[in-house]
Amino acid sequence: MRHPQAIVIGGSDHQADNVRAFWQPQLSVPVIAINDDWLSRPGPRLLLAAKQLCAALHPA
Repeated sequence: MRHPQAIVIGGSDHQADNVRAFWQPQLSVPVIAINDDWLSRPGPRLLLAAKQLCAALHPA
């Protein structure tokens, strides 16, 4: 928990920039923004969020 490999948030790329700027002095890890609608409501769209996360963690 003290040394994450990435930070994952629900939101936009603009929000990811804000999180990155906040943590920059202490952490230099990628901040991955996932579509908030896909994460906030449980259901089939959660699979879309998982696919987006996998693509961000391991680009092809």
